[in-house]
Amino acid sequence: MAVRVSPSWRSKRELDWAFTVATSFRKHVPEVIAPLPAVGGGFVVLWRDQPVSVWPFVRGLLLDRDNPRQRRAAGRLLAVLHRVALGIGCLDPRPAARRPLLTAPVPGLLSDEQLDAELEEWRSAMADKQLRGPVHGDFYRRNLLCRSDAIVGLLDWDDARDDYLETELAWSVWEFAKDPMDDWSQDRAADFLSAYLAHGGPVQPSRHVIPLIRGHLRHEVWQAHACHTRGDAFDREYYDREVAAFWHLRGVELSA
Repeated sequence: MAVRVSPSWRSKRELDWAFTVATSFRKHVPEVIAPLPAVGGGFVVLWRDQPVSVWPFVRGLLLDRDNPRQRRAAGRLLAVLHRVALGIGCLDPRPAARRPLLTAPVPGLLSDEQLDAELEEWRSAMADKQLRGPVHGDFYRRNLLCRSDAIVGLLDWDDARDDYLETELAWSVWEFAKDPMDDWSQDRAADFLSAYLAHGGPVQPSRHVIPLIRGHLRHEVWQAHACHTRGDAFDREYYDREVAAFWHLRGVELSA
């Protein structure tokens, strides 16, 4: 068994909600690692004001996105998750964290009127689409365990939420399309998307994938800026890489 201690700013209610989502996926997707129920109900207990949960231990190595077989396995798994998500359908709103995340933009930080217009166009288009449901929320290589190029575990459901599936697909494309220098690779993106679509992924990637990636990068930069302003832990190197990626992706077009 593995004991997991989540950050104190996570609320017990939001994590119980998120872990219920994991349990729902586990019924259909064996790679999903779901927590054990806590005594008294739910999945989380508080210890010194921090949420604690207990999980099955799964042996494996973190996914290597430089390995094309493992990269394609990730695309196939995401396709399965999205098909299952459509069966689960939309959920009640996720309960709030103890410390709400930044919701307003930081004035002047990564301002881009073209991106704003692209994201607004995407939001308007989504109003008539139904490809929405529960998503993992942090589908990237460090949350995937592999043995012999097969994925055997999907970890860390803390960020699970109800959302449009294309938002998760877009960010996953970015996570698995990076090369060793964290630069965009069209070949890797196409490789990941081909595996996703060949395995029945329900989202047809639109021309908004790159704007969605840039929008997520900007949001993460805003959050990091807020943490730095509050005096919280701040990873300057990661912050700088995300800022660089935000501008580098401007004008990039997705080809799959």
